[in-house]
Amino acid sequence: MAEISFEDALQRRKSQKMEGTAEYALNLLNLCGLYMENGHWGKAEKLINETLLSIEKIYTRQHPRFAAAQLIQARIRARTKKYQEAESLFRSASDIMEKKLGRDHIEYFNAKLEYARFLKNMNRKDEAIAIFKKIDQIPKKILRKSSGYISEKELDDQVRIFKNYADEIYSLLWRWPDNNDLIELAYDSQLFYKGYILKQVQQIRRKVAQSGNLRQSFQELGALVRTRQEELLKPDSLQKQVNELESKIRQLELVVKSYAGFQEEDSGEASWTDVKNQLPSRSAVVEYMAFKNPERGDSVFYGAIVLKSEMDYPKFVSLGRSDVIMSVLPSVVYTAGINPESESRGIEKPNKNSVSLYKLIWDPLKISKDVNIVYIVPDGILNRISFYALKVDSNVRSYLLDFHDIYIIGSSRSISNLDTYTLIEKNHSAALLIGGLDFGGEQGSMPNRNIDYQNNEDAYSYLIYSKPEVDSIRQILLRNGIKVTQLDGLSASKRIVMDSLNKNLSQYKILHFATHSYYLPDSLKHLNYFSRGMLNSGIILSNYNNFKNSDCQLKAIEISNMDLSGVELVILSSCESALGDIDDIEGLYGLPRAFRMAGVKKQISAINKINDEFSSYFMEEFYKNLLKKSFNSHVAFNDTLKIIRGQRYANEVAWSKFILIE
Repeated sequence: MAEISFEDALQRRKSQKMEGTAEYALNLLNLCGLYMENGHWGKAEKLINETLLSIEKIYTRQHPRFAAAQLIQARIRARTKKYQEAESLFRSASDIMEKKLGRDHIEYFNAKLEYARFLKNMNRKDEAIAIFKKIDQIPKKILRKSSGYISEKELDDQVRIFKNYADEIYSLLWRWPDNNDLIELAYDSQLFYKGYILKQVQQIRRKVAQSGNLRQSFQELGALVRTRQEELLKPDSLQKQVNELESKIRQLELVVKSYAGFQEEDSGEASWTDVKNQLPSRSAVVEYMAFKNPERGDSVFYGAIVLKSEMDYPKFVSLGRSDVIMSVLPSVVYTAGINPESESRGIEKPNKNSVSLYKLIWDPLKISKDVNIVYIVPDGILNRISFYALKVDSNVRSYLLDFHDIYIIGSSRSISNLDTYTLIEKNHSAALLIGGLDFGGEQGSMPNRNIDYQNNEDAYSYLIYSKPEVDSIRQILLRNGIKVTQLDGLSASKRIVMDSLNKNLSQYKILHFATHSYYLPDSLKHLNYFSRGMLNSGIILSNYNNFKNSDCQLKAIEISNMDLSGVELVILSSCESALGDIDDIEGLYGLPRAFRMAGVKKQISAINKINDEFSSYFMEEFYKNLLKKSFNSHVAFNDTLKIIRGQRYANEVAWSKFILIE
């Protein structure tokens, strides 16, 4: 345990008579912090006075280290109901952080956040919300400025800080659901988190990595920032050249911004009013959110912010705990990789609840049937739901798709762009079709485009309908002036696929994969932010059974590091290709996330196992509709759902297994 290590270190320093050193003072501070983190309040209370005295002696009472010790003492005083003392300590710590580090520093943000939590627990709502509004921009500014040079570990830490802060906002909203200030803060957090961090930060890091001069400048900037941070946390008497460091940082920031294209980067600023201004008449947007509520332990809760075109302000709707929602999931929903509390381990829950999924996650939103268009931003387990097929009335087989034009989107920031994409320009665009692959070895045939795949020892079977699928799509596109590259048999090795992409990526508007894909829940421990869920999912390519290595598959992490911003549509005609890890940081990590990080505009993938023949039939119908609808993928997809449901699959759930993420 970390506590034991710090306790042992403290005893060694005592035996070496180091009580008057900075090492001893920091040992006390870190140990106090660990005690608090692990809920050992009594131990922390016994140690805090010695910690304060030691920190004061080495660092003075106006140092950030002393403020950090004050925050621990403030929490202890609040727990023992010495509220006036606690508030005084919270204020003092915040003032020190502001004076020594500035209002844009993460330690100032943390100090004010601790104070706001105290005010919340004291039920001083207005004061708590005022602080949240004051500090709301700090983590956003830090992430925007540092995303190009911080390490993956530092980036992961920063994203977690932001997500934990967002959870605080959501938990406040859970308590006070009608407060407009909280609704605004929550909505804006969603827009930044889902619409900016995932896509824009990754694009910045990719651009930095690809540019030698830019990379060097960012590396120098990162080194300077870290050096300044180290200096500011030293005792005042030992700090050197802080002003000079800050001057160099400002100069280098100007140099970095001067590089072509960087000044035009998305600033991340967006608000619910921006979304409202984008909404067509008689439309609505639903931002679902899964969050941990500190007031209820580590349980995951669900809520939604609803904004209709005719509303003056968005509203928040509480939906309940994750385990309640999971208890009514349709039996066809693949739930591996989910825990009802942490949403990270594999379970399968039977549908024993008489309440329908529609009643839990849609009916409370009060979206009337006269709303024509609904934009849905899923979160958590709701990424694995076919909203098109939510049963409004099971007796007459009435579905949500029958009443609304449904868009499944990654962020409501993108609403204004949904209908502006020109998917195909004839004679100037191309498509890459991959299907009918020879996986090597002794290949049988199988009805589904998946395998119960738990390790890399299993063999993939030949998909007999995948070759006719891509052959048919090829003819449809060629007849309409679209250039086609088709890879089948043994020709779709990773090298050939990557070479084809690199040579023709500027023209490829469609990437179509009719093959096996995989997602391995819990096969790997979570890594950093941009690789989480990226190493345990991928697409199987030619000759895999003979080699079973990375040369015969395209992993999600490899896709995420590509620049596919010119691709309008990716189609994954394979089982469970829409799946991924469900975590408390954003929701779903897998192939859909990878393609989104790579810059793809839209993607079609499957939330369940799909029949080989059905997949081929669905895709041929979709491409026929795509041509009929002037390459409007949204209209073509919805029309395909309705046609297939009406013709061949009216009494089955198969028609709703594919989803379009826009």
